[in-house]
Amino acid sequence: MPINDKGTEFVLFDTGADIYARNIQRRLRSINANLTLAAVKAIFITHGHLDHVAGTAAFPETVVCVSEDDREYIEGKMRAESPIGAILGRLPKKARRSQNLETVRDQQIVSVGNGHFVTAHAVPGHTTGSMAYTIGNVIFPGDAMIFNKYGGVSLSPRLLSRDTKVAKRSLMGLVDRLDDSIRIVAPSHSDAGSIDVVRQWCEDQRKAT
Repeated sequence: MPINDKGTEFVLFDTGADIYARNIQRRLRSINANLTLAAVKAIFITHGHLDHVAGTAAFPETVVCVSEDDREYIEGKMRAESPIGAILGRLPKKARRSQNLETVRDQQIVSVGNGHFVTAHAVPGHTTGSMAYTIGNVIFPGDAMIFNKYGGVSLSPRLLSRDTKVAKRSLMGLVDRLDDSIRIVAPSHSDAGSIDVVRQWCEDQRKAT
């Protein structure tokens, strides 16, 4: 996401699974042929699974913000959570990092660029330290949810999550806390959609209990 008026500085929410971040390089060049990975000024990690953090290896000088609970996975000190994560084990050595890591906590506001602010929101469940981030009128929930093929909301599968019941409560609590300025939801594994759809899902979940 651009964080200056010229579109030459960016903030990332997760980095993908490629330790060379080639997909990010291609995207930057599609915006401006002169852009390099150095245009990324900050990275916010939603959770510690490999497909979200391995690309941080391509940004050794960029500050990476991550929750305290998921920081140890990026450092290679613990296995990924979830049944599948336990099988996959620790992050590969080439993808690990210990420098330029900053811990963010629930409701912390981080200043990025010229007049932009990112707010961190704890949404435990998919992993213990899962975070969502808001900037402007957009929320990036990571794997806390997706928009499914029917246009509704789904949670990440049980095999990929630490605790789906906790994940459900966390998402509902997060939506309750968001102010009306948030209009767009941009999950990691689906197209973006309207916050109104997620609010309706929350109401339907309450009626069903």
